[in-house]
Amino acid sequence: MRPSTIIAKAATRATWPLTRLDRNGDLSGPVVLCYHRVLPCPPSSPTPAYTVTPEQFRDQMALLAREGFTSLTLEEFLEAARSDRDLPRRSALITFDDGFADNYLIAWPIAREFGIKLNLFLCTSLIEGERSEAFNHHSGADRTSREQFPHLWQPLTWAQVREMSAADVGVGFHSHTHRNLANLSSEEITADAVKGMSFFTDELGVKPASFAFPYGHYGSYSAEAIASLKEHGLEMFFTTELGRALPGKGGPISRIVVHPEDDVQSFRRKLYGGYDWMGRVRQFYYRMLGLEAFWAMADQGIVSLGNLLTTIILARTFVPAAYGVWTVLFGLILLLNVVHTSLIAYPITILAATADPSESRSAISGALVLTTALSLPLGLMLVGASWLIGAGTVGLWAGVALLGWQLQETTRRALMAKRSCRHALPGDALSYLSQAAIVWWLSHQLGLSLASAFAVVAATCGVAGLAQALQLGLRIESFNPRKLVTRFWREGHWVLWSELTSNVGFLATPWVLFGLKGAGAVAGYQAISNLVGLSHPVIFSLGNVIVPSAARARIKGGFEAAHRSASIHATQGGLVLLVCFGLLLAFPTQLLRLLYGSGSPYLSLAGDVRLFAVVYLLFFIGLTLKSLLKALQQTKAQFVAELLSCALLAVIIVPLVSVFGLTGALVALGIWFAARWACNLAILRKVKQRFRDSSRTRPTPSH
Repeated sequence: MRPSTIIAKAATRATWPLTRLDRNGDLSGPVVLCYHRVLPCPPSSPTPAYTVTPEQFRDQMALLAREGFTSLTLEEFLEAARSDRDLPRRSALITFDDGFADNYLIAWPIAREFGIKLNLFLCTSLIEGERSEAFNHHSGADRTSREQFPHLWQPLTWAQVREMSAADVGVGFHSHTHRNLANLSSEEITADAVKGMSFFTDELGVKPASFAFPYGHYGSYSAEAIASLKEHGLEMFFTTELGRALPGKGGPISRIVVHPEDDVQSFRRKLYGGYDWMGRVRQFYYRMLGLEAFWAMADQGIVSLGNLLTTIILARTFVPAAYGVWTVLFGLILLLNVVHTSLIAYPITILAATADPSESRSAISGALVLTTALSLPLGLMLVGASWLIGAGTVGLWAGVALLGWQLQETTRRALMAKRSCRHALPGDALSYLSQAAIVWWLSHQLGLSLASAFAVVAATCGVAGLAQALQLGLRIESFNPRKLVTRFWREGHWVLWSELTSNVGFLATPWVLFGLKGAGAVAGYQAISNLVGLSHPVIFSLGNVIVPSAARARIKGGFEAAHRSASIHATQGGLVLLVCFGLLLAFPTQLLRLLYGSGSPYLSLAGDVRLFAVVYLLFFIGLTLKSLLKALQQTKAQFVAELLSCALLAVIIVPLVSVFGLTGALVALGIWFAARWACNLAILRKVKQRFRDSSRTRPTPSH
C-alpha cells in the first residue's frame, strides 16, 4: 500500500467523528462514485491501478443496498437538475469510466444482484478499436492482468452498450481520444466532441447529455472547455475531485474515485463524507499548481532566501572591510547581469514561449553560447574592478561566478517560458539554497575567503544550470549566430537602456559609499539591505503578476480595467509588506541582533533600518506604477522618467554621502524613488487622459 494511501486512511479515521455527514440522519447531497475496472486479482499478482476485485465490488454494492441508498441513472440525475427536483435522501450515482468489457461481464451482473443501476462514461476511440495514446501505457500490474484475463481487457462492443442501455444503464460521454482538455484549443475540443458524439448517434440513436472529463482533476478542464462542449448539447459535467455536489447548482459535479485499497470501512467513510475535506485540500493543491503567480512568488522567495542567507553568513564571518569588498563586487555582478538579462534572458524568454519546438531548442543552444561569449568582456570588467579596489585575484573567481550565474539564468528563463515557474523552482532551490548551505559549512569547518565564496556561487549555479538544461531536454543544436544576435539585440536593446538606468542607482550606491566613506560604510549598507530584502519575494514577483494581468484587463476594458487590476494586486502585496515594514520600524535592533549576533558592529544602525524601510515603501509604490505603465505599453515614456530621476540621483548622492555617510545615501535613494514615483504618476495621468479622449472620439456603432 502506498504511503499516501496509509496517511489518507489514518487521517480520515482520525477525523471521521467530525466529518461524517450522517450524524443527523441526512446527507448534504447525492454521492457520485467513480469506478474504472472490476477484475479478478490472484493473491500472487499485483492489482492494476483504479481496479477493484469482484469481491470488493460485491461488498460495496451490498453496503449500498443495506444502507438504503437509491441508485440513479444519468438521465434521472439530469432530470432532477433540470426540474430542480429533490433526490431521495440517500441516493448514489455509480459510474464507470472508459468502457472495458469487465463492466459488462463482471460489474453489471453483480450490481443487478442488488438492484443497483450503473452508468457508463464511454471513450469512443476505445470502443471503436482506435489506437489512443491514453490506453497505450501499461504498468507491470496491467500487463500481468492482461496476460491472465485478456477477454476482460477488451473494449465494450456497441452491441453490449445497447443491451445495457436498454436495461436501464445510463450512458455518457468520456471524450473520443481521452486527452487532457485543458491542453487543447477550442477547435481541438470541438473536433474531438463532434467525432465522438457521432458514434453515439450512429450506434445508439441518441446524443449524450453528460460528460466526464478525462483524468478529471482540477487541471484537466477549464471554463473554455465547458463552454465548447455545451455548444454541442452536453449539459452536465463530472470531475474526479473528491466531494459531492447537488445537480442543478452549477459547475462540474465531483465524483469519489474508488481505489483498490478501499476496504468496506474506507468505502463507508467515502459514502458519508469522510474524504470530502481531502477533496478540498486536493483542489487547493491543483489550484496552486495552475496558479503561475503563486509559483512566481514561491520561486522568487527561494532565490531571495538563498541570497539573504548567504549574505548574512558572510556578514557574520567577514570583518566589515572584507564584507564591504564582497558587497562592491557582488553589486557589480548584479549590474553586469542586467546586460545579460536584457540582451539574452529577456529575448530567449519571448522566443522559448512563442517559437516552435525546433526553433526554440536552437535559440536556447545559441543563447548559452552567446552567454559564454558575453561573460568574457563582463568578467574582465570584474577583474579590473577587483584590482582597482585592491582585492587582487578575487576578481577572477567573481568572473567565474558571473559566468555560472548567467548560464543558469539562461536555462532558468527558458524553462519558465517553455513550462512554468513551478518547474524552475527545484533548480533554483539547488542553486541558491545549497549555495547558502555550502558557504555556512565552509565558514564553520574549513574557513571561508572571498575567493571561495565566489567559487561556491559558480559551482552551485553551474550544477543547477545543468539540471535545468536536462529538464529542457537540451541537445547541441546548430544556429545562425548573426541572425540570433540581430534578433536578440532588436528584442532587448530598449530593455537594456531602461534596466541599466533603473538599476544604476541601487548598484552605484555602494560604489559611492566605498569611494567616499570606505568598505565599512558599504558593509553597513549591505547589512541593512539584507533586512529590507525580506520583502523581495513580494516586491519582485509583483511585477511578474501585474504586467500580464493588467495587460489582459486593458485589452478587455481599457485604462480603468488595467488600473483596477494593478490596484488589486498592489493592495494584496502592500498588506503583506506593511507587516514586514512594520516589524522593521518597531524592532530594528532586535532584528539586527537576530541576524548578526549580539556583538555585531551593525547593531548601531537601527535608525538607518527604519529610514530604509520608509525608502523601500516608496520603491514599492514606484514599482507598481512602473509595472502598470509596462502593461499599458508606455516603455519609452517610462525610460525617459527613469533617465530624469536617475540624473537627479547623480546630482544629489555625492554631496549627501559626503556629509551624512550611510544616512545620506538612504536619503538620496528616497528622493530618487519619490522622483520616479512622481514622473510615472504624471505619465499615468497623461495616458489616462489619452484613453478617455480616444473613447470619446470612437464612433458609436449603429443599430
